[in-house]
Amino acid sequence: MNGITLETPISEQDVRELKVGDMVFIDGRKVHVVPMMVSAMPLLESIERGEPIFDLAGSVIYHCPCGFRKVNGDWELRWVGATTSAMTEPVTPRLIELGARVIMGKGGMGKDTLDAMKRYGAVYLSTVGATSAVLARGVTRVVKMVDPSTWLSELEVKEFGPAIVAMDTHGHNLFEENWVSARQKAAELMEDP
Repeated sequence: MNGITLETPISEQDVRELKVGDMVFIDGRKVHVVPMMVSAMPLLESIERGEPIFDLAGSVIYHCPCGFRKVNGDWELRWVGATTSAMTEPVTPRLIELGARVIMGKGGMGKDTLDAMKRYGAVYLSTVGATSAVLARGVTRVVKMVDPSTWLSELEVKEFGPAIVAMDTHGHNLFEENWVSARQKAAELMEDP
């Protein structure tokens, strides 16, 4: 499959070259599973205390639930799927400020996150919820399990994707642009002939 491959740690220059609509794959470590506020808050608090669970510089924050199991003492990923990213909107701009270069999930994020992406150099990659099996094939190992009850973990990936750039450093938001277009089309259809 054609697309752009980003290797972690991802540079600011790499993400500033991306634009809405680009298809992206991820290679490397530093893919942090942070699916909801209950997992995002401990991560942010650990960084603020000066005892970071993960180094966010050049990382991917992936909003997803996962299926893990322990095999011979090691954590193994069984499935991975995207979840609604907007749930972590209150903390995502700060995670971007602290070095995350890619936020990955489904459904997009708000204005504060888009502003942080423009300012600090990050993008939002959108996946489709039903691509769990395809995405799981790209996970080569669980590097670190912090809390299996909240899925807070770090993955190593190879050709992880595909995902589409849905929000970029130039201020473009595919979700908002499509919503505006859909409203205009609906208004046209509702007009009397």
